[in-house]
Amino acid sequence: NTDALGTGTNYNGGSSLTMPASNVTLYAKWTAVDYSVIYNANGGPVAPANQTQLHAGNTVTLSASTPTYTGYRFNGWNTRADGTGTTYLESGSLTMPASNVTLYAVWVAVSLDLLYNANGGTGAPAGGSASIGQTVTISSQAPTRTGYTFTGWNTASNGTGTPYSAADTLTMGAS
Repeated sequence: NTDALGTGTNYNGGSSLTMPASNVTLYAKWTAVDYSVIYNANGGPVAPANQTQLHAGNTVTLSASTPTYTGYRFNGWNTRADGTGTTYLESGSLTMPASNVTLYAVWVAVSLDLLYNANGGTGAPAGGSASIGQTVTISSQAPTRTGYTFTGWNTASNGTGTPYSAADTLTMGAS
């Protein structure tokens, strides 16, 4: 363009210019390339909306949205699906490169406790922990109580819950 602000005459490569009686300066015209930050839920149900029309070199504030995934705790965003890249927190910032950036949700499995209560007896086995959806084996160690015979474990203290015997398997729920 004949004007630095682009308001003069445009010339495309290969077009002709009739030279006037003075020097002519042609100014390069630039159009910014748009890039995006793409959020990937990485197994979770929903990711925030992608951020678009971003320009290389600009500082971008990342989404403040914290995604949820049953059985997991959100632990930020990462440039690699396996979490070995660069980590960013929600509302964090990054300098936009000259390419799209995909950020993957990083999930940490929530660990829950399996507790044994002797319910008036003694000698309950030590509990353990497992992630939601993980299968655990019920302890074969039986508590004792004078005047009673141990008949198994139950999820309710009055015996109206789900019964379990030694070596049964239990799939950890959400609590």
